[in-house]
Amino acid sequence: MAYTATNARNNMNALIDELQKKYDDLMDYQFTPVLTPTQKDIIRNQAMKVLLEKHHKSLLAYFDAASTQVIRDPTPTEVKALQIALTEMSMVLDSFANFQAVVKFVEDVMTQNAQRFNDILKTIDL
Repeated sequence: MAYTATNARNNMNALIDELQKKYDDLMDYQFTPVLTPTQKDIIRNQAMKVLLEKHHKSLLAYFDAASTQVIRDPTPTEVKALQIALTEMSMVLDSFANFQAVVKFVEDVMTQNAQRFNDILKTIDL
C-alpha cells in the first residue's frame, strides 16, 4: 500500500497529540514534592522545548493543509520521454542519434522546469 498525503497528515496529527501529552506530563511532574529547584527548572526547560516543538509541528501542519499543489504531475508523454531517454543513456553514446536523444530530453526537462517556475511565479504574484 502506498504512503499517501492522508497518511502523512494523520502521522503529523498523532505526533502533535503525543507532544501535547508529553508537555502535560512534564508540567504535572514538575509539582512532585521531592524535586529540587534545579530539577524543577530542568523539567520546565524540557517542557518548553516540547511546547516549542509542538508549536512548530502545528504550524507545519497548518501550512501543509493550506497549501495547494503548484507543480503538476508528469504527463504520460513526459514519462514516456524519460523512459526513452533513460534507455538511450544506458547504451553507449557512440552514435550521434543517441547523443541527440539525450540532449533533447535534457533540453525538454529544462524548458518544462522553466515553464513550471514561471507558473509558480504567476501563482504567488511576484
